[in-house]
Amino acid sequence: MVGRPQVLEAAVRAIDLHGPEATMDDIAAAAHVTKPIVYRTMGDKAALTEAL
Repeated sequence: MVGRPQVLEAAVRAIDLHGPEATMDDIAAAAHVTKPIVYRTMGDKAALTEAL
């Protein structure tokens, strides 16, 4: 099961690779999960960005 820490780590990797325009698809790919799992884990992109 993927949790917040794993999604946040993936978000950092995706942002390092794609810059601040990294999409939720990019973050999901970096976490090796589907986009709905990222949304279920983090809520929305604003919440994910705030958690970083």
